Amino acid sequence: MRLDELDYHLPPEQIAQRPLDRRDASRLLLLSHSSIAFEDRQFSELPGLLAGNELLVLNNARVIPARLFGRRAGIHSQKPARSTRAEHLTGTVEVLLSRQVGKDAWEALVRPGRKMQTGERVLFGDGRLEGEVIARGEFGLRILRFASRDQHDVNEHIQLLGHVPLPP
Repeated sequence: MRLDELDYHLPPEQIAQRPLDRRDASRLLLLSHSSIAFEDRQFSELPGLLAGNELLVLNNARVIPARLFGRRAGIHSQKPARSTRAEHLTGTVEVLLSRQVGKDAWEALVRPGRKMQTGERVLFGDGRLEGEVIARGEFGLRILRFASRDQHDVNEHIQLLGHVPLPP
């Protein structure tokens, strides 16, 4: 199988940009085994569609708000080309958390990645949460150790300050 065999056109207007207010109003595709036909239904109709002898497999995984926006704390920097030094040292940083690797440590993709060296710090939410790049990995991955600067723990800050990553 070639990777391009999995490509298909998905119009941007068909990609949800936020969850529905009523989650049970989401769409459900029903395959009728007797007529081999597909029907568009709503998830709220599911209980009435079940006969009682089915096996239901539930996915209780949660999507965390893994996309964080912060500002560089000005620890390390390359010489600025055209901007002032202060603006360059405190530029915007986007962090996409991919996997928790320790109590307060996460593997993440960081943009701009090349500028984020080991020891660089990023402040999130007016400094309430701080992340420090403690290691560089392959394919642009970084390991960040987070520390809270107030009464909330790191995971609470991620829930409060993070955004759910949406497909482009």
